[in-house]
Order: sequence, then structure tokens, then C-alpha cells
Amino acid sequence: MNKRGFTLIEIIFAIAVLSLVSAIILKMYVAGFKIENRVDVMEIATLEAINAIEDYKNGVLETKVYYDHSWQAQKSKKDAAYERILYVQSDSEDERLKHLEVKIWDMATSKELYSIKTKHYLLRSSYGD
Repeated sequence: MNKRGFTLIEIIFAIAVLSLVSAIILKMYVAGFKIENRVDVMEIATLEAINAIEDYKNGVLETKVYYDHSWQAQKSKKDAAYERILYVQSDSEDERLKHLEVKIWDMATSKELYSIKTKHYLLRSSYGD
């Protein structure tokens, strides 16, 4: 730097460094936002899967439920963003023991978002498969 101020090359170099740092920070911000959205969807999918199991234990036998992007239940598959499927199978040795599996699907990508398997003894005899 001379006594009169910055040279043109110094200014161009400073702008280039600032642009590079800004681009890196912006990419990190966008990546963080995408991860945060995915975590939100996975959290809601987990809660919906657990709700399906609890509903089944309480006698509600909905095997398929469709949701929009805000996780509100939908009546048809046409407008759905997500699909929750409950699979129920009786144990071969004990009829009261049920094998439950819930899967949450992303309808846009046809990919499984979440899956949970569990076993429960159901004491009431009103449960069907």
C-alpha cells in the first residue's frame, strides 16, 4: 500500500476473498436449513408412527393414513405428501402377542422416511388383523 491509498489490485483481491468467504458461509447456511427441515419431518414421522401403535393398542384399526405437507390427515392418496402404513401380524405361538410395524413413506420420492417395529401383548380379544 502506498501513502495515497489502496491499489486496484489490492481492492480486487479483497473483494475476491470476501466473495469466497461469503459463498462458503451461504452454502453452510443452506445445508443447515435443509438438514433442519429433514429433522423436523423425521420427528413428526416418528411421532405419527408411535401414535399408530398407540391407536392400535387402544382399538383403532386404521392401517393406512395419508398426510399433506403440514401433516394434516387427508382423505385421499391423490393429495397426500406422506403415507403411514400399519402392519399387524399375530405371533405363531401366542395369539395375544402382536407384531406391529409402522412405515412412513414420502409420496413424492416413493422412499421410506421412517420405520418402527415392536411387539405388544394385547389383553383384549377384540383386536383383529
